[in-house]
Amino acid sequence: MTREPIDALIEELGRGLRPVRPIPRLRVVLAIAVLLASVGAIWRFSQVAPRADLAGLLGGSASFAAIAAGLALLAAGAALLVAGSSVPGRERVAAVGRALSVAGGALALLVAPLCVLLAAHDPARLPAESDVGCLIGSVLVGLVPAVWLAVFTRWAAPPRRALAGAVGMAAGVAAGALAIHASCPAVEAWHWVFGHAVAPLLAALLALPLFALVRRGT
Repeated sequence: MTREPIDALIEELGRGLRPVRPIPRLRVVLAIAVLLASVGAIWRFSQVAPRADLAGLLGGSASFAAIAAGLALLAAGAALLVAGSSVPGRERVAAVGRALSVAGGALALLVAPLCVLLAAHDPARLPAESDVGCLIGSVLVGLVPAVWLAVFTRWAAPPRRALAGAVGMAAGVAAGALAIHASCPAVEAWHWVFGHAVAPLLAALLALPLFALVRRGT
């Protein structure tokens, strides 16, 4: 092959190249997510104040404390998992996020229900409508940080973008559910489980096929 065809081939290939869009630093991505989650929590608390017995429940109710700790760990862990898995070379960040997510999920979805089952007494079960109300509230309060993390996955293009988007949704909704958990006046422990603890899981399961469809269409 002569030099001319090679030069022409290189020129042709160069025409199809586009500049690489830089992505924000992970610390910036996470800081923005924390800021947006904080704004959501402040907005929630401006509408419904944190419950007056919050400190007492955290120290005296195993199920309430397990859900609070689980949601906090899940929010932080899922955000770290999305950020770390979206950028090559940040596998340690993703591993820490994965561990925190598993620990948070176990606390909120396994330990807390077990504590309720072992409790000697629990008030009468609230209507399912109250569970749905808090589930929707968790999504609304955590929607903005969840969307931010989903946008980041579009920039970074992780190997499993739909799954990363769903995990980002779980992170945001977990933060929203934590704010709901701290301010919901309900005293019924099963409501805490079905109205607060399961919100991130449901959000992720519902978001996964949606993100998969969007990914397939692009």
